[in-house]
Amino acid sequence: MKRVLVVDDNVDEARTVALVVESMGETVLVVHDAASVLDAYEAFNPGILFLDISLSDTNGYELARAIRALRPSSAFTLVALSAWAPGARHLPRVRGRLRATSLRSDDVLRNPRVRRRSIR
Repeated sequence: MKRVLVVDDNVDEARTVALVVESMGETVLVVHDAASVLDAYEAFNPGILFLDISLSDTNGYELARAIRALRPSSAFTLVALSAWAPGARHLPRVRGRLRATSLRSDDVLRNPRVRRRSIR
């Protein structure tokens, strides 16, 4: 069983992602504000992080960088969630920005879609 941290300021979208992940038998913790993320990450020690990169109270790219800096050698899967990727034509731009900021995102999904391969 994997530990999955879901970070999204949209309660409904976070809940949707959490329900899908929980239905796959994983343990999920949901956080809705950037101020709680670092503490939740440290305490929960997730193997997978679903992170909304367009949080209302912070820049998701900067938050992802801060999370990676907490444990630089820690291996975890980062799945960026983006509400502003309405179609496949926008996803390369989001992926490119994630690469450019050295966040090593493992996947980019449009909120609130979760693909089974992101969990495995």
